[in-house]
Amino acid sequence: MAQVEEHWRIEESEYVDYDQLQFNDEGVVHLKSSHRELSFISKLGIQQYDLSLAQEDWAYNIFSNIHLKKINNDTLLILANCDYPDTCFYGFSKITFDNGIVDFTKKFYQSIHGYNFRIKAVEIDSNSNIWVVFEKNNTGYITIQKLNSNGNLIWENNYPVLSDVSSSIQSFKLDSNNNGYLAITEYKPNSKRSSIFKKITEDGTESWTNGFENMIPDTATYNISLLLQDIHFDDNNDLVFVGNRYSPSGLPIVENNLFVGCVNKNSGLLKHFSFYEIGELDSESVYQSQSMPNNQILLYGKHRNFQENEEIDSIYMALLDTSSVVWQTSQPNSAYHHSTCPDAFFCSNRLMAIDKNYNSYLVTQNESNLVFQKTNLQGETLWTYEVSNSFETDISIHEITLDDYGNIYYLGSKLSSGTTSTYQSILIKLKQDPETGLPTLINDDFSLKTSPNPFNYQLQINSIQLFKTINIYNTMGQVVYSTTTISGSELTITTAQWQSGVYFIVAELENGQTIQTKVMKF
Repeated sequence: MAQVEEHWRIEESEYVDYDQLQFNDEGVVHLKSSHRELSFISKLGIQQYDLSLAQEDWAYNIFSNIHLKKINNDTLLILANCDYPDTCFYGFSKITFDNGIVDFTKKFYQSIHGYNFRIKAVEIDSNSNIWVVFEKNNTGYITIQKLNSNGNLIWENNYPVLSDVSSSIQSFKLDSNNNGYLAITEYKPNSKRSSIFKKITEDGTESWTNGFENMIPDTATYNISLLLQDIHFDDNNDLVFVGNRYSPSGLPIVENNLFVGCVNKNSGLLKHFSFYEIGELDSESVYQSQSMPNNQILLYGKHRNFQENEEIDSIYMALLDTSSVVWQTSQPNSAYHHSTCPDAFFCSNRLMAIDKNYNSYLVTQNESNLVFQKTNLQGETLWTYEVSNSFETDISIHEITLDDYGNIYYLGSKLSSGTTSTYQSILIKLKQDPETGLPTLINDDFSLKTSPNPFNYQLQINSIQLFKTINIYNTMGQVVYSTTTISGSELTITTAQWQSGVYFIVAELENGQTIQTKVMKF
């Protein structure tokens, strides 16, 4: 039976542009960029505690220069650099979990390159070593540091870029052999853009460099710009790149404006390159791309149709092989996909989630609800699920992601207009059934009844179904009551010794359903 559940949601008044999520067995870690703090949320949606970063020197201006990464299930990493005018530090912070206890280890480093030399990318390799990529305009080079999991330097190297044009790092990825690949956008005269790629071996050696102008004659013949969006690796570990074509005037080229190419991992030479047309609308842009089996690539983005001078947006997904479109889908969408934040590199890979079976997950918005959709590798919709949009207006979609258990998390926001403009954020968890791949439903027929609420000396819990287990948690996520010896569908608990406050009841029923509710003690 296709059942659907919104497991929990958290709504707050804050700005979430650079917020990030990570997961461990304890629950969710939410990095709140505007507050410069980490919020720890249990699997039940209980906000347990916050860890402030605001007093740290390197966290002075980390709004867009902070990276939250997962080393393993028990360890998270924060790397960030500040923007002080005279001196600058960057911070390495390691967060280790042990049965709910957090060990927060911090290290501080004088910036190796001074003011405004930013950390552009952080990646963790298969040996738990940390690659940190630094960038500063007009220096003529990019710096990479490789650290071990304790923050000790293994090596540091500078890699030259062309000195006669400005450039920026578009993407940095590690392959399965722990080689690093840089994709660098070059800003040419007359508003043209091009890109170069660099392969960096595990020991820091620059193996090869190549670029669009050497590989793709079309860039010179037709005087077009190839705007790189992202890079990936195919089944052979060769480098795959994705992007859009633009005219010299900076406008998207209407026909065949998407491109995908592949570069040999050993030589740096082009293996294949193709242009693609998605649908029959005026233009397409790429929000996100992902390598899939059989050397195919999945694109997710927006195409636009100009009808009667009105711009109509819709969302597409398309699976491409090396020369053609295998399948494509399209649907209207009124939500704003937050793909154009000031740091485009940071915003990539946040708007579509892929599970271990190569199913994709999207979220869009219709007139009143958020619409979640799961699609398989053949382009078939496995399920759609609507949840209420409590903001009652169009929203910004910042992130949709999965934890290790297949649960779905959505992070979004909206700007409220009025006498003063305020931001509101929303974090939603959907719980998927591990056997059917369908989110599970909390059915109203199985709801918990509690009395009295608020309570004082005694609390009664009822359900129309038989109980199997009941656990009650305080707001710190600690278990204050637990039982597996229940006969029937009614339970009375003596609560005289409990402290005043909010408690969360989680009951497992004999039919396998898990339900929960919130109560308060005087």
